[in-house]
Amino acid sequence: MKTVSKLIITLLFLAGATAANAQFKAGLRFGGNLSNIITDEEDFKERINEKIGFHGGITAEYMFSPSIGIQTAILYSEKGSKLLFLDTETSIEDGRALYKVYLTPKLGYIEMPLHAVYKLPLGAASSLTLSAGPYIGYGVTEKIKMHYDLKFTGDITKESKKEARNSLDEFTENMEKGLNETIVLFKEDGILTPFDFGAGLSVGYELLQRFEVKAGMDMGLKNILRENEDESIKNTNIYLSLGFKF
Repeated sequence: MKTVSKLIITLLFLAGATAANAQFKAGLRFGGNLSNIITDEEDFKERINEKIGFHGGITAEYMFSPSIGIQTAILYSEKGSKLLFLDTETSIEDGRALYKVYLTPKLGYIEMPLHAVYKLPLGAASSLTLSAGPYIGYGVTEKIKMHYDLKFTGDITKESKKEARNSLDEFTENMEKGLNETIVLFKEDGILTPFDFGAGLSVGYELLQRFEVKAGMDMGLKNILRENEDESIKNTNIYLSLGFKF
């Protein structure tokens, strides 16, 4: 009986010490994304490129000790990729116009990561942070953008260059409008399933337990193509964040 009593007292002491050392902080986090998709289609792989996006939202941190804790957040994160839609050239007067047209799906997710975090002190006021864990996401916004790169070779007048640009402007604007009116991504019966999940890791620098610069990577583990077992598309994202804790 004495042994059990001693064990209970010891556990209560440890629980009290843990609670005393625990620290909860909420904050804000904003930054940039460099996102892409991973696919098993060989022809498709050559046509995809990274796209720039952004993320932002609220964060929460609970430290069990000065070094070990958990971090979570509710973020809006823009993902997707830049797809080479058209790569061709045409003759203009005494030269040629070379143009590439890109199609960029902008996929907006509400995401919730849950990371275990370890903080390595670098001095009295700063620390190196390492974190890793899963995330879940749900697609809430979708938009297709189109743009082009245009180059000229040969002796071409300014007027002809202007006409070529105007023609491409009209083409991409009409294509963009038509695609957004006819193609459904996240919504019911869309091409993509809105639910996503994966895993991520990050490294950061924290100052005064308030300010943090963080770089990380998220790797999607779910095929976001709806009802397609033969092909696979998964999200991937590299990000850089600035954070503040209240």
